[in-house]
Amino acid sequence: MFLKESSVINRSGKRVTYLHLVESQWDPQRKHSTHKFIYSFGKVTELNKEKMLALASNILRYLNEGIDGVGIDSEIVWSRSYGGVYVVGDLLRKLGILEVLRSKLRKRRYTSAVADAIVAMVVNRLSEPMSKRAVDEWVREDIYFPRSEELELQHYYRGLDFLEDCKDEIEDELFWKTRTLFNRKVDIIFYDTTSTYVEGAGESELLEYGYSRDRRSDRKQIIVGLVTDRDGLPVCSSVFPGSTMDMRTVEGMLQRVKRFDFERCIFVCDRGMVSEENLKAIEKAKYEYLVGIKLRGLTEVRDKVLCSRGRFQKVDNFLEVKEVILEGRRYIICRNPEEAEHDRHIREELVEKLSEELSASGLTKKQECAILNHSVKKRFVRQLRSGRIVLNKRRIAEESRYDGKYVILTTDRALSASELALQYKHLFSVERAFRSLKNGISLRPLYHWTTNRIKAHVSLCVLSYFVQRYAELKTEKSWDVISKHMKRISAVKILLKNGAMIKRSQLTNFQKLVLNQLDTEEPPLILGS
Repeated sequence: MFLKESSVINRSGKRVTYLHLVESQWDPQRKHSTHKFIYSFGKVTELNKEKMLALASNILRYLNEGIDGVGIDSEIVWSRSYGGVYVVGDLLRKLGILEVLRSKLRKRRYTSAVADAIVAMVVNRLSEPMSKRAVDEWVREDIYFPRSEELELQHYYRGLDFLEDCKDEIEDELFWKTRTLFNRKVDIIFYDTTSTYVEGAGESELLEYGYSRDRRSDRKQIIVGLVTDRDGLPVCSSVFPGSTMDMRTVEGMLQRVKRFDFERCIFVCDRGMVSEENLKAIEKAKYEYLVGIKLRGLTEVRDKVLCSRGRFQKVDNFLEVKEVILEGRRYIICRNPEEAEHDRHIREELVEKLSEELSASGLTKKQECAILNHSVKKRFVRQLRSGRIVLNKRRIAEESRYDGKYVILTTDRALSASELALQYKHLFSVERAFRSLKNGISLRPLYHWTTNRIKAHVSLCVLSYFVQRYAELKTEKSWDVISKHMKRISAVKILLKNGAMIKRSQLTNFQKLVLNQLDTEEPPLILGS
């Protein structure tokens, strides 16, 4: 077969030339070959050269597909990881994030490269987190990212700024998409905070010194608040100044949450968030609440709730519950028998050592001060008028009431005590999210110093974690396992004597299983040229 031009004279007398794909065939009757027209490309003056080049490239790739091996005239130009790029890109598309980004970009007349830059940064966070400057080189040299040649460093910074600008739209899209995908009602949400420090001297009003969960009191920090559903999928996030107390973040987060249409919602947080003011704010938002309560700090809990009569109901081997109604409030005492035994053993060991220490003659002032100022030891001793320190036997006996216990307070009347206790234990889903954000996705340390960039970095990390957690729920496998196997899917550029092609590596059975669980089609064997 070959290409052939043919000309005709139209009615106006003008010569028009067409391009055809023809095949030469032998005519036994005429005793000579004839041309059979296979396909017409149309007028030569109106040819779409890009489509023809694409067709030619596809034909070359198809022919190379039949080669059993790479011959001596072939050369491997490079081999790069591709599986993570493909999976993350497909999940962002499936979750509707790409459509949100591109829609907003079109309205603001941004180039499509900005959306690609955001995808590349999410891929990087879930693979090998690094600075935005380093991502630029990583995308070009270490992975196969289609259209990477169009990306420049400015696109990453513009993408970061844009991501923060459309944060609410992305959160809304993810909220409704997951409700549809998982076919459920979000009726319980979990809230917690963490801190992350900044390297360098920033000028943002968010950067302040405060209590550091990272044990870096020498660094300015920010406070990150995160709301998740019962499966640990982020619902929304917010950033607060670094010196903000946990209690002071609740009302601000309630303002962000209220835009979601919860049919019925229970707001869950730990005892560090609880104050009468916050409980009233939750009720004003028309949510139920399920919150942890301090055992020793509140008189009614210490002297009435914990001392109430009644038997514990066994939920499982590690949880027993007892419900107490006090002044119209519903308290649930939770006890872990194994933890109770552990607490008793630790206390007895400590008291025994204290007894030996106090019975020794001649404690110095320094030793006495060390005991009286110790966070735990001071509970078990008292100081006589003479100045002598002795064991406080009454206090030691009272301490047993706290062994393996915690108390939760709720306004919910529909769920049983055991159901509520189990739901409260799901608060660890936010803690798990923070661990992933800090250790896997590298939320910390921050190198951005302006307010918008700091918030954008947090938004990028939370979006990346959403993709990670979604994949874990769909596959019932950890992201470490998913990522490890997906990274092994490579893209290889092969230079052949009749052209070049980019071909992916063969898929293992496990990789096919993961892709199937994610409802993701296998990537094409031929990726480009």
